[in-house]
Amino acid sequence: MEKRPLVVGVVGSHCTGKTSLLSLLKETLEKKGIRVAVLEEVVRRVERGKLGTLEGQKRIFSELKRELERLTKKPGEHEVIITDRSFLDVVVYTLYYASTRGWSENECKNSLELIRKCMEEQAKFYDLLVYADNVGRLPIVDDGFRLTDEHSRLAVDTIFKSLLNLMGERKVVWWELGKEEEVGRKILEAVGSGE
Repeated sequence: MEKRPLVVGVVGSHCTGKTSLLSLLKETLEKKGIRVAVLEEVVRRVERGKLGTLEGQKRIFSELKRELERLTKKPGEHEVIITDRSFLDVVVYTLYYASTRGWSENECKNSLELIRKCMEEQAKFYDLLVYADNVGRLPIVDDGFRLTDEHSRLAVDTIFKSLLNLMGERKVVWWELGKEEEVGRKILEAVGSGE
């Protein structure tokens, strides 16, 4: 029986180099003969106006889960799956939007169920997270989709770091610009050890 692929999530605040790192990791791993699947940001499948809503976050969760189930369905097709964001991102942005967009008491209560589901799926699917720790190192780019202010980027970064610290010794690789080779080595080690 073939083992399921290693699933790696590239996570972090907006405009921190996640998509660029994802492309670089794919190229690096494929040069080593590793079969890689990439899951682009499913968040872009949700209308921008819905992102700050509970409905929008639920849709991101559903899209991510559906795509991961599809990609992991055929053992042996890929050795590594790298995703641009993870369920943890849904948790972080849900917390951010709930606290900054004036969600109702009912929406806040319902967001707890979404957070619970996200954490269950995070544990089920993800073997490794790569945290893009580049806030302040890269400029914010307005692509017409993402948040574009430094305050939101710092707030999201703070929530991420708090949650990652609460998760303790789970497998997280902290990535800063210029340290891409270290990230690639850690993924190769994880593939080699069969984690």
